[in-house]
Amino acid sequence: MEEKECAFCGEIIKAKAVVCRFCQIDLASGQSLAQAQPPQSPETVNARSGIEDGVNLGCGMFIVLPLLILGAVILLFWILAFFSAF
Repeated sequence: MEEKECAFCGEIIKAKAVVCRFCQIDLASGQSLAQAQPPQSPETVNARSGIEDGVNLGCGMFIVLPLLILGAVILLFWILAFFSAF
């Protein structure tokens, strides 16, 4: 691998490098990439719901959750009855 010294900061970089990875200067033009490109602001995303909105579970929670609990209780009694028979 061929290497060369950066003309601006003196660090060893690859010979095919276009920009110095240490000082971020374009080796052809001599301009700093930090000055050439202004920092981009992050995009804001408008979420449909959040903590301040609360959680919208709907009425399905009042149907499914009791059925799950009832199923677990029936399964528990069935297991207890099955093993107590032996």
